[in-house]
Amino acid sequence: FGVNISQPSASDLSSVSLFPELIKSRVFAERILKKSFFTERFGQKLSLLAILTHGLDPPTVGEDTLMYRAMKSFQGMVEFEVLSSYSLLKCETFEPTFSRDLANEVLFEFEQLNLTYRNRGVLDKREFILKRISAVEDDLENSEETLKRFREQNRQVASPALQLVEERLLRDLEIQKGIYLTLKQQLEMTKIEEVQKTSIIQILDYPQIPLEPSNQKNKIKILLVISIIGLGFGIALSLLREYIEHSNPEDRKKLRRVKNLIIKKLKTMLSDKRVIGIVFIMLIIGLPFFLSHESQEPEFFGLYSKKALVINFFYICTF
Repeated sequence: FGVNISQPSASDLSSVSLFPELIKSRVFAERILKKSFFTERFGQKLSLLAILTHGLDPPTVGEDTLMYRAMKSFQGMVEFEVLSSYSLLKCETFEPTFSRDLANEVLFEFEQLNLTYRNRGVLDKREFILKRISAVEDDLENSEETLKRFREQNRQVASPALQLVEERLLRDLEIQKGIYLTLKQQLEMTKIEEVQKTSIIQILDYPQIPLEPSNQKNKIKILLVISIIGLGFGIALSLLREYIEHSNPEDRKKLRRVKNLIIKKLKTMLSDKRVIGIVFIMLIIGLPFFLSHESQEPEFFGLYSKKALVINFFYICTF
């Protein structure tokens, strides 16, 4: 009736604010992992699922395991950051062209998924409006029939009581007409919205091939830190060696005695039966926990991944 009723704003799956969570979902990963990309590393077009997992070699595990591994790798390569006035999409791969192509496909899938969720909401809205129109149309016909019968039975409405009844019937009829017209208008707006195939995403800058690696600055920082640490360690080592070589014989004898004492104590502790017994008992207690471990991505014996197999191997050797 032209009255705006304030409603709390709720974010549905077509909202841009949910894109950072949407990019981590399985439904989005399944769409993007089926896309094919050309990379210089493999020399041909491969699906993103193959690029992130087995490459040119035939897969040795099931599709669910491949999907799980590829999802973890993909989530580490792509980042969607919502800023104050716009959003930023970052893609980091092992090749610049591959990064650009992946970013373009991610944007395309965002648009398609956004349209899918929007159309789903429009269809649900249209179905609800059609049901309401059918119900309101019946109520409107009943109100018209009631008013018709009243006027046929009371051709001359003179008394105040009959006038009040007629006004009430007219009021109910006008309300039903208003609801019916409003629903009809909403149905037409829904049909127009259903025809529109535009996404709410507006791209300001399309992805470009980067001119230099994204971790170039980090490499320089790491090189500087390592150089400073290596220089400091070298100076400290040279000062210690200088002190040992130019110290008096008594100090050198004391250092040798301390060194021999430490070696002797370590040998005594390692040869002590009580220490060996305690370690042996602890290894026995922990052995079932290591052997019964089940990895999320088993590759050996249906239980262990490569990392778990190496850990169990060293554990058994230590035992």
